[in-house]
Amino acid sequence: MLVPDGADLTIAGCLAPCTSGWGAARKRRREDPETRSEEQRVRAHVELIHENDYIWHVGELPHGEGGVHERRLSTDEEDGSSSLALRFDSDWGRGPGVPHADTEFFVRSGSLIYGGQEIGPGGYLQVPRGVPMDWIKIREGSSVLHWREYGDCGFDVGKAQWSPASARWESAVGEVTVVDSNDMEWTAAPTVGPITPLYIKLLHRDPVTNFYTRLIRAHKGWSDHRLAHHPCYEEFYTLGGKMAYNFGDIDEGTYCFRPAGVKHGHFVAETDIDWIIRSDGELINWYTTDEWVKWGGTATNYHEHDEAPVISTLPVRSRSRGPWSGDGM
Repeated sequence: MLVPDGADLTIAGCLAPCTSGWGAARKRRREDPETRSEEQRVRAHVELIHENDYIWHVGELPHGEGGVHERRLSTDEEDGSSSLALRFDSDWGRGPGVPHADTEFFVRSGSLIYGGQEIGPGGYLQVPRGVPMDWIKIREGSSVLHWREYGDCGFDVGKAQWSPASARWESAVGEVTVVDSNDMEWTAAPTVGPITPLYIKLLHRDPVTNFYTRLIRAHKGWSDHRLAHHPCYEEFYTLGGKMAYNFGDIDEGTYCFRPAGVKHGHFVAETDIDWIIRSDGELINWYTTDEWVKWGGTATNYHEHDEAPVISTLPVRSRSRGPWSGDGM
């Protein structure tokens, strides 16, 4: 959806075919034997669902105390990667430990306390896999989005309780990030073509892989009728507002997990709208114009064979989103 920070933002750079290709994009991931390339990932294309259409499960947050339930928006049943909506039925807490996955929390309502620092709605916490984290407490009634990437819900206690430095994995990269997004300014994203800008708050970016988590805002009337695909996956949860696009209508509580290569577009913002968006690498926009009725089109700024979009099977959709027209494919 967005031209990434640090990309070549000249017209030539944005419209010329990218010579890095799919393989180069995948090489940006960490060299970790326990993580897999995009070809090996087993995670369904989910577009669109509404959170309220899904059932609640007992939350999988090992070594925690208190009542928590989760909605499983998207999961990888081979490595445990998950995108979850959490509901806290009582105060919940957990002592220090080491997560088996890159771990993120975003507070939608209520509050989260991490190591003595309290953050409310808009608060964000990220802990890399293998990095010791401090104690955490989440207030009763809170609504929190939670992600685990490249690992399951495993959580090692023991050494982390009394010697955090010695509990850190040798393969761990990075440190804990705690952000109150309310203290951040919205930054206009670079645009290509006659479209008004989107606005960004960058919550976290992995310096090795360029995996990022951002808040994105579009104002009422923003539109982009082009179809784009990317060399990385793109995932969003809608925090508020309304928009229409080729996969249907977006409103508060709608969620998407879109694998690399799937075309999407024809955006029209019906109101101001905010999302939280994640991608597992540098997000490059490859545009298709003059698309055929169901498949194909003219490659505008990518190699028509080496970087072609993939054909999507029917994506996972929940009942309130209705059937998909096939627009964009």
